[in-house]
Amino acid sequence: MEREKSVAEVYTYLAEHVEDSNVRETLKKLAEIEEGHYRRLKEIYDGILQPNINEALS
Repeated sequence: MEREKSVAEVYTYLAEHVEDSNVRETLKKLAEIEEGHYRRLKEIYDGILQPNINEALS
């Protein structure tokens, strides 16, 4: 899950520093995709895994 977040940050950083507008837009889109992956994985974790962990620790 953290990998998606890190990759999104890299794409965003690169988009901010590249001169070619086509490459910049592609990098921005890739960052958005990775951020979506991160959000979805977090939803899965929070909805399925976290309650089970909390239950096991109780």
